[in-house]
Amino acid sequence: MSARKETYRVYSTHEGWLVQTGRGCRRLGPYADQEHAISMALVAVRKKRPSQLRISNSLGEWRAEVIYGDPPPSSAAAQQTMSADILNGHTGDLRNILSSLEGEAVRVSFLDGEMYDLEIKSTARAQDEGTFDTTVIWAINCIKPTNIETGKKMKFRVEDVAKIQVLKNARCVFDRDDG
Repeated sequence: MSARKETYRVYSTHEGWLVQTGRGCRRLGPYADQEHAISMALVAVRKKRPSQLRISNSLGEWRAEVIYGDPPPSSAAAQQTMSADILNGHTGDLRNILSSLEGEAVRVSFLDGEMYDLEIKSTARAQDEGTFDTTVIWAINCIKPTNIETGKKMKFRVEDVAKIQVLKNARCVFDRDDG
């Protein structure tokens, strides 16, 4: 199977911020601010489950270039093994999964409805204390958004996590509801 490439664009118009999806046929918006338009573009990209994602940002425009295709055989086998262990929804398994995510940018959804894009900094206390350390990339949905800034160091409890997705490929590596 040959790879297929699409570009999602977020750009400003006199009406507001628009999202041009996929091959340019459909547009979403207008949105009042760029951040909301970007989050809608990322939702659209995630639903398509790309094998690769590259994000670029220039003055007045944001782009997500996605590639769809078969993953390399070695990563496909690793993903199947990982999926069997990961998607059973137990926090004990999440504690084991977290160590493989150190240094990764992930989207974490919590049971209370909060959602953050985070970099996993340390999972050393995941097994014993049930916590992991992160740095905030973007607070997508939080109770007090004015208190959460990019770069803020935060600690979260494993038992509060509902879902984790790796940002670079939009793959879900943990979902408490599956299983």
